[in-house]
Amino acid sequence: MRVSTRLPCEWQLVDDELNSARLHEVFALPGGTGVAAAFTELGAALNNALENIQDLHVRHAISMVNQKIDLLAPTNCSPQPIPTQSLVLSHDGMQLTASQALEADQFIAVHIILDDGLSFLECGRVTRCCPVNNNYEIGITFSAMSASNSKRLARQVMRTRA
Repeated sequence: MRVSTRLPCEWQLVDDELNSARLHEVFALPGGTGVAAAFTELGAALNNALENIQDLHVRHAISMVNQKIDLLAPTNCSPQPIPTQSLVLSHDGMQLTASQALEADQFIAVHIILDDGLSFLECGRVTRCCPVNNNYEIGITFSAMSASNSKRLARQVMRTRA
């Protein structure tokens, strides 16, 4: 499912796929971002640990806790207001409009303030770049998205659809 929406969004080209801590540095997000990065890493560690737990009840309990970790992450506000732009969001990617052409397979870091006030920070690859009028429509796929960001993006898509 794809939805069109307008949200505060900024992006930057990067040399390689970045982890959560590096994404926070790229966008120079203020205090509290280290906590958000730590929660993201904790969520990933819990997901990895689930594979090694044999007891079904313990696995379910840890899974339930892990689903709530992203709710504990603080709101990440940019030190400067981020311009709002039209985006097309899906469960694993997005489309944005840019004034410059980008090449396929370039890495791009994206910072979006979702309508629940939480930041969505992710690194993806440019999958397509098509000229439209005097701009370019850029398709981005998030291939290594964290579980918490996947949930955030899915919730945003569903809220926008409703």
